[in-house]
Amino acid sequence: MAVITETPTHTTKVPSGVTIDFYAGDHSYEIDGQPVVGVTQVLDVLFKDLAWWGQETGVKGVQALWEKGLLSRSHPDGQLAVVHPTENVWTLATYDLLVEQLKLQKLTTSNVVGRAGDRGQAAHDALERWAVTREFPTPETYPAAEQPYIGAVRNFCLVMDDWWETQGIEVVVGSKAHGYAGRYDLRGIALRDIELASRVLRKDGSGPLKSGGQTLVIEQGQKVLFDLKTSKGVYPQHLLQLAAYEGAGRECGYEPTDRRLVIHATMHGVYEVEESLASQADFLAVLEAYHVHQNCKLMLGRK
Repeated sequence: MAVITETPTHTTKVPSGVTIDFYAGDHSYEIDGQPVVGVTQVLDVLFKDLAWWGQETGVKGVQALWEKGLLSRSHPDGQLAVVHPTENVWTLATYDLLVEQLKLQKLTTSNVVGRAGDRGQAAHDALERWAVTREFPTPETYPAAEQPYIGAVRNFCLVMDDWWETQGIEVVVGSKAHGYAGRYDLRGIALRDIELASRVLRKDGSGPLKSGGQTLVIEQGQKVLFDLKTSKGVYPQHLLQLAAYEGAGRECGYEPTDRRLVIHATMHGVYEVEESLASQADFLAVLEAYHVHQNCKLMLGRK
């Protein structure tokens, strides 16, 4: 692993006395000057089946070109025609021209990922602002594409209301013993029993359950670690993340939490929480696999 020489974006000294530096440029960490791997980087070693998502994005992109009037059956040979992305004339819709038009209209997978990042950051900022100031998010002040997610965050905050004491936001933790670090969104304590919505979406994520779903109760006095997600669903990696944060947090000198919960802000404007019962040992098994994978890449001469 290369030695990092630039100035850290953020430096945290945790209760145990360890110093954790974060570098935004390559999203990397150091603990007491020694490079360590990030939690999300470790979990990227797990298989992610993105084939269907990529196909779905491509189909939706072509459909959007048609709806925008940029695709037609007007080619002289009766084949599919596309508006040329630079010359603005109708021409045969070749693969390369379709791709260029998708890029121009910001409909590629990269554009979709970028927009997901924007909405994720907006939702995280809204949650953090509420946790500090108790200011409830106002969805109407956000771009239309982000409003459902902000609405979901608002609904979560309304349920928590004044019955939550924030003890930390954007909490950076790291394990010097195991060589990893990361950051989670929120920790604190429940001031009374709080009933939260749990698993409110259909299995395919296409919409809320008509029955209203299930609920989960945080009991008065329980210490809770929260991490917010705006993805389509809650995935195993998310639960392992929380286990990694909890284990590293204890090593950093933070008090153990009683519950670790993912807040899932959905595209439907509703939230749901999912509890992680995974342990640090579960994450460490993946960490070992990550290091094996990195060593095999080195054998192949890849970075």
